[in-house]
Amino acid sequence: MKLVLLGDPHYPTLDCRDVGRCEVRNKLYKTLFQCLAKEKADAYIALGDLTNSGKAEDLKEFLRLSEELNAPFYCVLGNHDTHGSTKAAFEQMTKRARYSCVEMPQAKLFFVDTTLETRIDDWIGIMDDEQYTWLKRNVADSKKPVFIIAHHPVENTTKRSDERKLYVHENMWEILKQKPGGVYINGHNHMHSIVKQGGWLFVQTGDFLSHLDYRVLQFDGENVLVTTKSLKDELVLADELTQSMEHYTHCTNLSYAKEDLECAFCIEDHRRKEN
Repeated sequence: MKLVLLGDPHYPTLDCRDVGRCEVRNKLYKTLFQCLAKEKADAYIALGDLTNSGKAEDLKEFLRLSEELNAPFYCVLGNHDTHGSTKAAFEQMTKRARYSCVEMPQAKLFFVDTTLETRIDDWIGIMDDEQYTWLKRNVADSKKPVFIIAHHPVENTTKRSDERKLYVHENMWEILKQKPGGVYINGHNHMHSIVKQGGWLFVQTGDFLSHLDYRVLQFDGENVLVTTKSLKDELVLADELTQSMEHYTHCTNLSYAKEDLECAFCIEDHRRKEN
């Protein structure tokens, strides 16, 4: 199983009269999807904040670009995705439920919604009772390895996940401890970070515009291999786009340890301990 993980894309809203910046944006994201398609993955996953403003026209254009891909394109809701519309509108446009399970030959992928709706002032992670109960039951019942994909990280795992608005406030460990040997994948915090904790692998992917890269996760039924692939040689610089984007934090002077960019993790070791 090969998954391509795209950190928060933040496709920006631009004035159509600003021809120069529109050309930069269009070239940037078109080239991104052309590069992703070359991976020939089994699935492509965007980790929320597909657009920066949540406007329907931006989401429509971003989804049109994703048609370049040669495999299913999945996404989770990010807090920016409801700035300009509702969760129901997002579901309708993406043709994806806000939380769902996708069964792959070697694993179950659980896509969850950890966002508030239409709250520009608060970007905490939160999960309603109905979804929490659904996830807890289905994780416990899964006979296959579990991969959970969300916008927000689990508290006190990956970088910055100890800050109030930068983690899921529900007790996620009540769910995770049921199935050691799983993988939790998130975006939101705009920094790459990989952590092994409590029998789980936590893979946080930084936002696209700051990093100009993506992750590749490969799983052979026992072993997980995560790598990070830079696109800085293929893509135009994004600085011109990010300078005037509201409610967006562009990270600069980024430097990472090797263990935050690539790792290996044996799921089967932890599943054996469970049994």
